[in-house]
Amino acid sequence: QEEELKSSVTMLPASEFPQSAPVASFVEEQRVFLEKMMDVPIASLPAEGLLSSKKVRFEESAIATFLLSFVKRGLAQNQVEVAMIQGGAVRAGKIYNNSEKFLMGDLFQEFAFDCHQAIIKVPGHIIAASIQSTRSAPKPAANFLHLDDGCKVQFIPGTNTHTVTHLDGKPIDPNKLYSVAIYQFLLTGLNVIEPLLSYVKANVEIPDQEACRPVKDIVMECCMKDAWRQVVGLEKWDGLHTNARK
Repeated sequence: QEEELKSSVTMLPASEFPQSAPVASFVEEQRVFLEKMMDVPIASLPAEGLLSSKKVRFEESAIATFLLSFVKRGLAQNQVEVAMIQGGAVRAGKIYNNSEKFLMGDLFQEFAFDCHQAIIKVPGHIIAASIQSTRSAPKPAANFLHLDDGCKVQFIPGTNTHTVTHLDGKPIDPNKLYSVAIYQFLLTGLNVIEPLLSYVKANVEIPDQEACRPVKDIVMECCMKDAWRQVVGLEKWDGLHTNARK
């Protein structure tokens, strides 16, 4: 009689096996290193205003604006004029103290996802209408659009009216094509931001995600360059080529 070949697979919990000392040591070293890195200050928070990311789906957030301003400066060589992101991408839900240090860990908590930044051209009137649309939507609104500190939005309480008055530090030109940095997924339908989505579908070639930089990389690079400029006494910098000593 021929013998029949059989096999058996048994799943055992890893905890039943002794740890490898070299591997356990390596894991602990990496854990300690990561914890130290997350505690590294990368920027100073503003001295005034309520600094919170708790209500990014309800109202303007100074923390979202603070972070987007780094994005805009970090992409200055790409001539970015406006940086925007939706409230659903800002995640820490944290209150900060004025003038305290903003840590790398704070950045990773606020921007928990890669949020690859696409750079596209958008007319001022589309930006303004998209701000009004997302900010007047029922709350909480994951698509609530936030802008960098070169932009101003006038809110009229009781009317739910949100009027963009300034972009890139100047009065808005409704017909101008602004260079905008924005989360690439928003251009393909995430959170359904209108009329931006319809405009993009009809007029814009959406960059591939692989061609877009992750938002944390942009912010970190900008913060590191700021730190080096402080070391050499070149604190005033427009992001392109103009440097001035204090």
